[in-house]
Amino acid sequence: MKRFFSIYDGFNKKYDFFALSEAKQYAGTDAGKVRLPSLTMPIVRQAPQIFYGSAFPNPKGRIDEWGEGKKQPIRIYQGASDFFLGPGEEIKIVEGLDLDFEAELAVITDAVPAGVSKAEAANYIRLLTACNDFTYRKLARSDRESGFGFVQSKPLTSFCAFGVLPSANKAMWNNGQPILGVKVTVNGEFFCEVSTVDMLYSFPELVAYCAKTRELPAGTIITSGAISTYGHGDACIAEKQRRVKMDHDMSDVDFLKVGDVVSIDFFVLDEFGKYHPKSLFGTLENKVVVR
Repeated sequence: MKRFFSIYDGFNKKYDFFALSEAKQYAGTDAGKVRLPSLTMPIVRQAPQIFYGSAFPNPKGRIDEWGEGKKQPIRIYQGASDFFLGPGEEIKIVEGLDLDFEAELAVITDAVPAGVSKAEAANYIRLLTACNDFTYRKLARSDRESGFGFVQSKPLTSFCAFGVLPSANKAMWNNGQPILGVKVTVNGEFFCEVSTVDMLYSFPELVAYCAKTRELPAGTIITSGAISTYGHGDACIAEKQRRVKMDHDMSDVDFLKVGDVVSIDFFVLDEFGKYHPKSLFGTLENKVVVR
């Protein structure tokens, strides 16, 4: 059943989210009979805070920094949450800064107490959704070297119009490590098709990490980082460029330019790994325009 979902932060500010209580309504066997809501607003236009994680393997970090087979530590930074784009809205950019996209999952929490355990943290996750974390790669290095997180390298993030309740599909949720398929196209052309099975840390682990020494207000968003696998699949341009270079592939993988349209869809997988026909959160599509 579709419904609006509201939570309140400690200052009695209400955040409304469009949620669905049963994933089969949008991605089940009868999905062909279901009409997705026509929504162009993001699931929430702003949030009390957002944490951007890096919970998937990347070829450079896995091989060069941590060594084959080692699990990279949790990496999270706090980002801007004053304004988010929605599906169908344009991303206005500064040209010449190597604009990239990052297809990511995200959770929205209720109020989380400080020092919560991983097991307890799962009880405070209210919604699962998806986003596109746009990034200026030419500015990311200087932001990283500052030691204080990403600021100049991050234009606006876009979010899908709605989310799913963790209880909607236990197999999909997988104890906080969602098992979903992801398809990304640029200007209608195939970019990647990848699954989330190689997520290194569950969302309850990420929530517990963020709340180790402080309470988290209701409406806090925590993202997974760009989705990738140990195989051949990366849901952002920079990681695909690194993988192509490592594989000694001569293919050109260019950053986004004005006029490009990025489309991201997430799908529930059946027991055979096949995609259900309907996009779980609806298509997250954004066109790049000059500021």
